[in-house]
Amino acid sequence: GSSLEEISRNPVFSILYGIVLIILAGLLLWRIRSSTVERKAKIIVCVGAVMVGVSGVLSIILDEKFVKSLTQATKVPMYSLLAVSLSFAFVYLVMDLLLMGVCRCTSQDDDEGYYQGITSFYQIYTSVVSCIVVGGLYGFIFGLLDIEDSPELYR
Repeated sequence: GSSLEEISRNPVFSILYGIVLIILAGLLLWRIRSSTVERKAKIIVCVGAVMVGVSGVLSIILDEKFVKSLTQATKVPMYSLLAVSLSFAFVYLVMDLLLMGVCRCTSQDDDEGYYQGITSFYQIYTSVVSCIVVGGLYGFIFGLLDIEDSPELYR
């Protein structure tokens, strides 16, 4: 919950978070490229991966003075994009790891002995839609309330 605040206040955290997001975007692109999901699901994940990469670059260039100089009209879409990207990265990772564990435990691997990842269009679609709704709402509220500009809220 406090990731957006830390990104906007702490330069070390925002740089580390940005690097991790850029690496994660690359891993998502590599993972979906080598998977067997249908084309429209690959496009959705590729768009999500690019969004995660853009958010990584955005979090690297953010610093406290820059954020305080922005208007709410600029902060709201920026924080919404960051929150949606963080949600997508987290949800996709957790879903992939859970499905990997379920497949390993139930021996539902493919013929070559390794897990292919999230293969259903509906799994990907559901995760993306939920991330857009929840992350967008969280980023909208965060940007609208100017939480990062309130020193009394920072503990």
